[in-house]
Amino acid sequence: MPDESVDGQLDDGAWARWLSDVRDFRSLLEGESARGVGVLARAYLDDLLDAILRSHAMRCPGDAARCIADSFDRRIKACRELALLGEQTLGDLERFRMIGKLFAHTPPIRTLTHKDVVREIRHLSGARAFKKLGITRDEGATRLAIDISMTQCLAELSEALVRPRPCRNELAT
Repeated sequence: MPDESVDGQLDDGAWARWLSDVRDFRSLLEGESARGVGVLARAYLDDLLDAILRSHAMRCPGDAARCIADSFDRRIKACRELALLGEQTLGDLERFRMIGKLFAHTPPIRTLTHKDVVREIRHLSGARAFKKLGITRDEGATRLAIDISMTQCLAELSEALVRPRPCRNELAT
């Protein structure tokens, strides 16, 4: 995870390291099985949400108690409650959470074509866009839909770290 400056925002050096970390993470996934991708992506996104919440707690002490979350699910809920991320990203994070959980806790699930995984993938923003365009589902399209959704999530999570939303008390003034 990126280093933070004193005010909880990323400095230029931390931002460059963060981009390098994202590139390294993306290349790591290229050699993984579907199960490996699901589990690693879930862990990585969970760590990013933790960094966003810690940064928010440093900048907005009034929200600090609401930023303490001990699971990916609770971190998603905290980000929603604090309006730190958009609904599309939060929805995709929930889907990635479920996909990772399925791969991690259901040994027979090994592929993206398993019915339980497909059910979650259909709710990703990338898959919904494909459906609107009439693109047929095959494994290549499924992987592309996941990649599109992951890229959108990483972009918004990066934005939240670099240019965090104002504290609620700043919005009232």
